[in-house]
Amino acid sequence: MKMLGLIDGGAVAARHYFATPTRPARVIPTGFLNLLVRLATQFGCTHVLVAWDSRTSTARRRQLFPEYKQNRVARTQTEDGKKDKERYFEQVATTMALLWAMGIDQSSAPGLEADDLIAFAALHWGAERTVIISTDSDLYQLVGPTTSVCDPFAMRIVTDGNFDNEVGVGIDRYVEFKAMVGDPSDGIPGVPLVGPKTASKWLSASKTAEEVVNAALPPPKAAANLKSGLHIVRRNRALIDLRWVASLGRIPVTRGHLDPVAARTLCEKLWMRDVLETFGTYIGAVSKLIPSDRSVAV
Repeated sequence: MKMLGLIDGGAVAARHYFATPTRPARVIPTGFLNLLVRLATQFGCTHVLVAWDSRTSTARRRQLFPEYKQNRVARTQTEDGKKDKERYFEQVATTMALLWAMGIDQSSAPGLEADDLIAFAALHWGAERTVIISTDSDLYQLVGPTTSVCDPFAMRIVTDGNFDNEVGVGIDRYVEFKAMVGDPSDGIPGVPLVGPKTASKWLSASKTAEEVVNAALPPPKAAANLKSGLHIVRRNRALIDLRWVASLGRIPVTRGHLDPVAARTLCEKLWMRDVLETFGTYIGAVSKLIPSDRSVAV
């Protein structure tokens, strides 16, 4: 496997959907097809996997922290929010069907989030190079000599070469950094008064929160909060650190089956005029993402 592209399905779908005020039925499928073309032409990917959250994806982490991602639930409690959620998941289902007809591999598993599936593939599939497509900064912890993370909307690519400048802390201390400051997007609170600047400064001199406490680093109020809040950091490490996926052994993958007729039929139903006008170009680009050898252990 030469160049692996790993797509965070939910993150990409949500950004396409919620950034489009009118939200036509084709917005997510079209966004994914255009992204696949970019992966084939701009990144030179030879294999792509789209990872999706399952209905029980948060179960493992909610056992550690019941409030995990509960902040997102409130957004869908209004009548408009419920309808919006239904329309979103209808588009996701259509997108998954279109990806299958385009020959693209996909993965989803009970109790696992897309991040977990992506981490396993990035760390254990043995690709020569890997690019992760996501807006989720948690995945920065996977960056290394052969792995980068790209936010296709911000046009930002984080690599091992620019990591410190882009993120503000070293790769080896990124999980500790996130454990200290928390992650508001996932409803994970950090240590009070410990913001990114303070955490970055501390971690430039120490590797862990425990070392910071032992060194009694300033500022004193934040340091006192860290000392009394080490349990918060330890909990957050368990929520954020993706290295645990080594214990999975393998992940389930639904193999795509390239069927241009079925794919075109779906595009016609969705009135994807721009895609249909150059449909052959899309098929040609996406076919480059389907490896002839799919014997990789998954």
